[in-house]
Amino acid sequence: MNEEEREVLLKHQFKHEYPLPMRVQVSLSRFQTFILEQTNIIYISFIKEETFIDYLLYHQLKGFNIATFTQVIKDIKIINSFLKKSKICDIDIDLSPLNHIFWTRI
Repeated sequence: MNEEEREVLLKHQFKHEYPLPMRVQVSLSRFQTFILEQTNIIYISFIKEETFIDYLLYHQLKGFNIATFTQVIKDIKIINSFLKKSKICDIDIDLSPLNHIFWTRI
């Protein structure tokens, strides 16, 4: 599968049948761009906790110029909620500051 086919496939998977608030659309778009440019994921059902960690680290390496730390955390929550509501996958991720195991991985 070439990159153009992969992009079309991923965009199709991120489509939704109901109108989404603008902030959700922005988060989905930002995350979709990350998936396309920084991973080799073909199906969004392949998204795991490590993908979210990579997303956070990517923005950290970019100096949070694309999105602030707070926006990235909100993106992760929004994407995770989207995946759960779409019944694609259910990633149990705890982004609270008390989750030392998660934050030490970063």
